[in-house]
Amino acid sequence: MARKSKETMLAEKNKQEQITTTYRTAAYIRLSTEDFRHKGNVNILRDQEHFVTNYINTKGDLMLCDVFCDNGESGLSFQRPGFEAMIKGVVDGKYNCIVVKDLSRFGRNHLEAAYYIYKFFAKYNTRFIAINDDYDSLYGNNTALEDILLPIKNLINENYAREASRKVGISRRNTIDKGLFISAFAPFGYKKSGTKAGRLEIDEEVAPIVRRVFDMFVIQDMSIVEISRQLNDEGVVSPAQYKIKKGISKNKRWANAVWNTHTVKAILSNPLYVGYLVLGKTRIDMYRNEPLRITKPEERNVVPNAHDSIVSDEIFEMAQMKLEKSKREPITNKMTIPYIFNNLYCGCCGAKLVKQYKKDKTGNVSHIFYACPSDSRGKQTHCSFRKINEDELCEVVYSSLQFYICMAVKNKKIVLNPNSKVLTEYEEDIARCNEIIEDIDTLRSNLFDDFRTGKITSDEYNALTEVYREKQERYQTLLKSLEFDREKYIKDRLERLNWFNKLLQFEKDNHLTKEIVDAFIERINLSGDDQIEICYKFSDVFKDIISNGGVCIG
Repeated sequence: MARKSKETMLAEKNKQEQITTTYRTAAYIRLSTEDFRHKGNVNILRDQEHFVTNYINTKGDLMLCDVFCDNGESGLSFQRPGFEAMIKGVVDGKYNCIVVKDLSRFGRNHLEAAYYIYKFFAKYNTRFIAINDDYDSLYGNNTALEDILLPIKNLINENYAREASRKVGISRRNTIDKGLFISAFAPFGYKKSGTKAGRLEIDEEVAPIVRRVFDMFVIQDMSIVEISRQLNDEGVVSPAQYKIKKGISKNKRWANAVWNTHTVKAILSNPLYVGYLVLGKTRIDMYRNEPLRITKPEERNVVPNAHDSIVSDEIFEMAQMKLEKSKREPITNKMTIPYIFNNLYCGCCGAKLVKQYKKDKTGNVSHIFYACPSDSRGKQTHCSFRKINEDELCEVVYSSLQFYICMAVKNKKIVLNPNSKVLTEYEEDIARCNEIIEDIDTLRSNLFDDFRTGKITSDEYNALTEVYREKQERYQTLLKSLEFDREKYIKDRLERLNWFNKLLQFEKDNHLTKEIVDAFIERINLSGDDQIEICYKFSDVFKDIISNGGVCIG
């Protein structure tokens, strides 16, 4: 019988130790983008998890710690939430074994997959198992066959993803070429046909609403804002609300969605309502994991007479002419017009006001307005505030600010030459506390000498020590309170002085500027009935002045 070398025996010993080790194991499962679109994707995911966890539980050296899942994530990219969380656990030392159903679930990019399996997991002493591929890094890393086979399998998986993406794209393109409707949801006013796949039928429950929108815009000559506001006032169901009502969508965020200018304009400009089907508006490459992009008009497929029309061609053409006519010409000097306010809010709904421009005959800005966005978009907020001219607002704010500037001027001496009596009292009280604390230290020291020389008993020493300790703690607490109050007083005085100096800088200004507004005003709330609330940054600066006999401007 041949003798084994020391190196061979040591290797076998280490290998046996590895086998008997209990590995902290993480299971990883993934569904691709194609599987995610499948109706039974939840069951597919559950079956995959059951398969992997059962395998782990049958192995005596594996201990299941966590299960990580990526649902609807492409295997070509390793930037997946579940995968990244699992990798972080490996780095942090929480797991030293990863188990997947097969290599394709781990990833389809063979270069990155090989990096993780051969480099990353080896660096962190992490075992990797792909069940269906019969791969276990604990046994397979030392064979040349596995070193060759694993990258080939990953390369096949990557090619499969590319081919699947190409086939899905071809299938989608063929469907578009046939003029079939392929979107997940039918547009407002239509429903998917129950007998003909890829065809639309008029939804008579809400089609009258679409007809009314066109009638209000073309016949009644109402603006888009007026239309959306009236529909909201009447409680007419919005497209988003209708999807929730019919169970087409379960996204609760749209349950309270109302009509707005975007929704009304989208209906008025959609050729779908005269029987045209525009397909291929967006495109995505699943293989390259590229984001969804909007296609150019020439890339789209327009199918006439694809379904019954809701409105006539004449009404639709008139609507397009009015929409084109209502388009605002670009303001030539918009970017060079300075605006003063950037902190205006609606006092009714709390929305930040938006800037609006009024043009003159030359196309230049002649006036700036600030309006509530809820009102301008036709949202159902019932705000009493509509809009305000910037010039009018400037007059009100300037008059209010002048009150404080005049008060700063008339009380200049009081602020710039403050009475130091308060600060002196703080300093005296602090010094007195320090003296008392030092005296107590001396008494406690003398008390120990009396105890040591036998002048007082042990009980007397303990009792007096407790009295002195409590008294010293009280004065130490008082000292901290006095020091805090002194620092606050100094800070408040410096802040007041800073605000006064700022106000005095604008004493001679005879008009409001953006610099002044930004310096002194926190926000302005505007409500109906000409109610304006100005919140100044120096709201408490003048309180002490008035209480100390300063001059108040009435």
